Amino acid sequence: MKVLWITNTLFPDICDELNLPRSVAGGWMYGLGSELSSKDDVDLLVATPTTKVKSLQYIKKGNITYCLIPGTISGRYNTKLEDYWLQLNREVKPDLIHIHGTEYAHGLAFINKNPESNFVVSIQGLVKEYYHYYNAGLSITELIKNFTLKDIITLNPLVMGKWKFKVRGGLETQYFKKVSHVIGRTDWDYVHSVSENPKLSYHFCNESLRESFYTSAKWKFNTIEKQTIFLSQAAYPIKGLHMVLKALAILKDKFPSIQLRVAGMNLIDSANISGYGKLIKKLIVKHGLIENITFVGFLDTDQMVNEYLNASVFVCPSSIENSPNSVGEAQILGVPVIAADVGGVLNMVEHNSSGLVYRFEEYKLLAHYIEKLFVVPSLVKTLSHNGIICAEKRHNRETNTNKTLEIYNKICNR
Repeated sequence: MKVLWITNTLFPDICDELNLPRSVAGGWMYGLGSELSSKDDVDLLVATPTTKVKSLQYIKKGNITYCLIPGTISGRYNTKLEDYWLQLNREVKPDLIHIHGTEYAHGLAFINKNPESNFVVSIQGLVKEYYHYYNAGLSITELIKNFTLKDIITLNPLVMGKWKFKVRGGLETQYFKKVSHVIGRTDWDYVHSVSENPKLSYHFCNESLRESFYTSAKWKFNTIEKQTIFLSQAAYPIKGLHMVLKALAILKDKFPSIQLRVAGMNLIDSANISGYGKLIKKLIVKHGLIENITFVGFLDTDQMVNEYLNASVFVCPSSIENSPNSVGEAQILGVPVIAADVGGVLNMVEHNSSGLVYRFEEYKLLAHYIEKLFVVPSLVKTLSHNGIICAEKRHNRETNTNKTLEIYNKICNR
């Protein structure tokens, strides 16, 4: 079976080939791609737009053929991509096209140009629904007060970010109207996808994690940095850092040395500060938290594992998520998890068993749960043990690979 993937992210092997930095996103696809491409009856090709090429190019790395399409990953529909997709489809003649995500427009261009092909779309996030939660409890007044020069120059203030989600949501609707098959993994993505198109065939399949999370040593209570909270990202309001800072301000009175470590962009770097970064900086100064927070930068997989293993607790404080892989990563390592009860999170975290859940806006409750994990070792042990069991089952690579193949064969009537 010849399978063509359309992705939003260049894979590490092709980034190395093009002398590009490896993306920190999309890691769940790499393991699945490796597993599928090792099967004797699967010929896997991975197509991604990139500005690094001027014409359609094919590069073979290991068992995977990478198809590089001239273009950009964008929420705006680009008709220039259509001819490249038509050429690729004619030359490759795939049995199935698997589009990873509905957030961007390039996959839709393939569908429009090759409507008779067999398609399946994997749901990652759902930007049409994310739009409603974009401001994450921040008022319009707060947003406007924190505009920066960078926001004005790039036309990307916080309110514009929300508007872009709405525009991309319109494109997302077209995906669901034009394909017959989707792959999802939560009650939340099931409900919202079939509400767009009741005739969709919904296929359940969990996602696999990056290799290092299966081979790493497990989290141990006696080796961690005490009273340390880890967040895997915080780039914009949806990720909820502003709420965590409010919880941190409460906790600091009892735990003066408490530490919050945040992966990704340094939001308060004055040289590159955005409106949201400005708001975050104000909160840090207001609550005297400058010594209690560290932005650790963009991390590779091994560095991420190290941050998880050194933390007392992992928090997923987002205002909306589908099935955050960061929660699965923390759980499979045995790190105690606290997550906001949003989107599909309840399909991953059972309260008081494999984690703790709270309403996104209830930062006082978040502070309470963090404190419990600092001072109640028996609860820590329970969450760690049960989190591992749940995550190892949910993210079993062999199970997820076989399920993916089953879906492919069903769509192709094999």
